[in-house]
Amino acid sequence: MRKILLTATIFVALLSKPSAARTDGLGVGVILGEPTGASAKKFISHSVAVDGALAWSFIDDGALYLHADMLYHKFDRFNIGFGHLALYYGPGVRMAFARHAWLGARFPVGLGLTMDEHIFEAFFELAPTFDLLPKTGFSLNAGIGARFYF
Repeated sequence: MRKILLTATIFVALLSKPSAARTDGLGVGVILGEPTGASAKKFISHSVAVDGALAWSFIDDGALYLHADMLYHKFDRFNIGFGHLALYYGPGVRMAFARHAWLGARFPVGLGLTMDEHIFEAFFELAPTFDLLPKTGFSLNAGIGARFYF
């Protein structure tokens, strides 16, 4: 059964049409919402990227906020006629520093719109979080943002 699944996966991957969406360079910009601050993103393959933010959290005691995510992109879910709209998701980690240091996991899910010129990306994401330290708890981050690629 595993050999059949592996063979089918390789076959589908070889027949898949690659997207012309931006998958090189470094994207730098802003994220607005919870948190609000600077954002960066770097693709490490055609459909996988790492992103991060250095931001300010308005909810977590006015904390300095850092996060890093591994994002998996699906470029073929939407046909919009201009640019490329990708669904993305993946695991991440977040830290916040205020009266206490917070450490937790996050799982962002979002949409990223890359224009045909491939130098600009606009995005919207929701990120459920599960804090581990100093106490456990659930919360939700949400933001919109934009990045320019170099």
